[in-house]
Amino acid sequence: MGKIKQPLNKKGKVPSSATVVKTTAKPSVGWELLDETVVALTDVEREFFQTMVKTLKILCSLPWTDVSSYKGLGLDRVPESSMKFPIPAKLNKDHLYHIKVSRGGRLWGYRDGDVFELVWLDPLHRVTPE
Repeated sequence: MGKIKQPLNKKGKVPSSATVVKTTAKPSVGWELLDETVVALTDVEREFFQTMVKTLKILCSLPWTDVSSYKGLGLDRVPESSMKFPIPAKLNKDHLYHIKVSRGGRLWGYRDGDVFELVWLDPLHRVTPE
C-alpha cells in the first residue's frame, strides 16, 4: 500500500512576492506650497541657489527607494516640536523632511506621492539650529 498524499496547504494562487510593489518612480519637486516664513526665494544668495539646484537634480535622478540611503542628501524626518518655526497649518503635517544643501543650508518639505513638496528654504539653518 502506498502513502496517502496530503493536500498542500495553499493560501492562494498568487505568491506573496508577486504582490510586493516595486517602484522605480523618481521624485519631482513641487514649488506651489513654498512658504516664505524662513526666507523668500528671491532673498537666497546665489551660491545657495546654485547648490540647491544641483541637490534637486540629484534628488530627481534617484528612484524614491534610494533617496533615503543616498548620503549626499542627508534626508531626515524632523518632528515639528524640534523646529523653531511652526509648520503652516494648511499642510496638516506634524513633521517635515529636510535635505542637506550645503554645510548649514537645508530644504524642508514632505513627500506627496512622487512629489517632494517644498515648504521652506533654509540657507542659514534657522529651522533647527544646532
